[in-house]
Amino acid sequence: MRFALSFALAAGLAIPLFAADAAKEVEKMMSEIKTPNKALKKLAQAKKFTDPAFSTDLAKLEKAGDKLKAFKHPEAEFNKMSVDMSTAITALKAAVAKKDVNEADKAWKELSNSCASCHDKYKKD
Repeated sequence: MRFALSFALAAGLAIPLFAADAAKEVEKMMSEIKTPNKALKKLAQAKKFTDPAFSTDLAKLEKAGDKLKAFKHPEAEFNKMSVDMSTAITALKAAVAKKDVNEADKAWKELSNSCASCHDKYKKD
């Protein structure tokens, strides 16, 4: 009985510790996303999707996004949102490659909405 209680307490404590570790890891990955996202936002607002700097920063965002997508968060919804972000980045990358400013603008808005949805649920100010 004592062993079972000790195991249960340990198991109960493992979840919050894992969640705290997950939060730290996500925060680290989000810091890698912040810089290219800030640059992309300025270029997107000016509709400069064909600017070489946009493609450069988009590649950085994609790399950071791939890390987030590969991370296995304890909440399935977070993982789904990471996949949604990755899908939106891929769509934006395709529109930029075609030099289709209207499609890129639409894809940028989809990516921004993807980010906002996740931040609304998970970001703690």
